[in-house]
Amino acid sequence: MLRHGDKKDKVMLERAFNICSDLGEVAELYLAGRNLEEFSPEPFKPIRPALAERLPNAEEIIQKLCFEPEEKIRKAEEKEAEEDRKAEAKPSRARRRQMLRKENRDTH
Repeated sequence: MLRHGDKKDKVMLERAFNICSDLGEVAELYLAGRNLEEFSPEPFKPIRPALAERLPNAEEIIQKLCFEPEEKIRKAEEKEAEEDRKAEAKPSRARRRQMLRKENRDTH
């Protein structure tokens, strides 16, 4: 980030923005050197999750609630299965050592 030259404060800045929803205010306080970890919600200032866009009709609400999570679950299961296949194809550390020892014995 600006003050540190890295992303060290990223989590703290995101948390402050989610609480405040005013990026200008968060930036002012951050650049002034204030500790954003102590940032807290204020009455009558909406927090970012409360500013979510509303869906126009019941059909879209039901679709988002019912189908989107199923799609995410399906994708997560597919990703996990792919990772399992990759792990099975890769020999274990012990097996690799055993293979190297055998190669060394064969070459000497």
